[in-house]
Amino acid sequence: MTATCGNPLGDIARTYIILKHAYLPKNMPAFVRASLERVRNRFCTYYLEEYRTQASFTLEDLEKWAIPVMAARLIERVHPDEKAVLLEETRNLLKKYYSH
Repeated sequence: MTATCGNPLGDIARTYIILKHAYLPKNMPAFVRASLERVRNRFCTYYLEEYRTQASFTLEDLEKWAIPVMAARLIERVHPDEKAVLLEETRNLLKKYYSH
């Protein structure tokens, strides 16, 4: 809401990451958690598909933007379990694109 310049892919990556990795409480019933995960995954897929109809980008483009976005999320007030997932995902993407 405060962005006025820059690459829109950064905003797409941020929204996707928040949608995909937002913490779900462990004490919720298993069927509710599984249902929410299915809905979340489907929504994330549709979200990216819709943006890809309007903007040309690859999964690689998005993943490269996800690295700094997830790193920035690590200093925000997110649940420790979500931070652990973000850190692992960040490390995996760094290895994928920047290790030799």
